[in-house]
Amino acid sequence: MQWFLIVLYLSVCVFLVGVVLMQRGKDSSGDLFGSGASSVLTGQGTTSFLVKLTATLSILFFVLSFFLGLVLNQSADRMRLDDVIKAKEAIVVESQEAAKKTAQVPVTKAPSAKVTNTKAANSKLASNKATKKKS
Repeated sequence: MQWFLIVLYLSVCVFLVGVVLMQRGKDSSGDLFGSGASSVLTGQGTTSFLVKLTATLSILFFVLSFFLGLVLNQSADRMRLDDVIKAKEAIVVESQEAAKKTAQVPVTKAPSAKVTNTKAANSKLASNKATKKKS
């Protein structure tokens, strides 16, 4: 339905531009077909037909603009909702995989044990240096 409305909208736009260009100006020097064709289109019946056709096409243009805006807005809402659902599912899958990985990680020694060992080694070195200085 969206593509049908777009094609209809574009065809109405093209016809509306064509009909507006075919109308005579107030000084009748603005004819689309030049000065030679002005004698052909000067009849009162042609002018009233073009005016009625312009009015009809302009009303159709505004109605189609309104409906096309509604259709595009609804389809955009659906696409946004679909994107949110997909993102939510992806987050759930990632969190499940992360939980599995943390359950499989082997337990290692705490890093604080290394720190205490280095502190003990430093204190031994300091005491050795102090005894060497005394002697």
